[in-house]
Amino acid sequence: ILTNSYFSRENILAAYGLNSKVVHLGGDSFQNIRQSHKSHKQNTIISIGAINGLKGYDFIIRSLGTIEMNKRPKFLIIGNATSKFYLKNIQYLADELSVELNIFEHITDDKLSYLIQKSTLFVYAPYLEPLGLAPLEAMSFGLPVVAVKEGGPRESIVDGVNGFLVDRNPIEFGKMISLINEDSSLKEKLSIGARECIKTYWNWDMSFERLCLSITPDN
Repeated sequence: ILTNSYFSRENILAAYGLNSKVVHLGGDSFQNIRQSHKSHKQNTIISIGAINGLKGYDFIIRSLGTIEMNKRPKFLIIGNATSKFYLKNIQYLADELSVELNIFEHITDDKLSYLIQKSTLFVYAPYLEPLGLAPLEAMSFGLPVVAVKEGGPRESIVDGVNGFLVDRNPIEFGKMISLINEDSSLKEKLSIGARECIKTYWNWDMSFERLCLSITPDN
């Protein structure tokens, strides 16, 4: 049995009493990002994934609502497999809390790349996500990550290296977003760390090597 994280391994063991091997997945490595994108970043944070209640976008909106209006970033969601009911609810919540919310659905890879590069920070708040590929994709572009300290992201996000893990508390989550956005040296340090983590471990080439090693007879 192969699985994508130690979090998933523990769940399999608890549910079925079976051992499994962890093969961490990865993100693409982008070495040559156009400088025009890097130099014109907007005060925008981004999250990617299906638009439904399991992804925790309402929590992120509530967190942004705790930030002072003149410092509050825009929130961009890139999604698919949308729950129209949930989408309507988070749009209403964003209006109620004066959070500028922009949503794109089913966009091209080029458009996705462009929007990631124009953003300053990746935010991630799903409930018990097994691993989380979206933060790895963002890190490959040098985006620091602020994630809820649950599930798989605890294995890919390292405090002070490529981002920060925060309890599911909107005030604390909002404070961390502000801390990174307002400290350019910290943001640059995390950006470098994010790319380095993809380069040295969380990439598809190394993931393939880990897969091969896990299925050899000696393992």
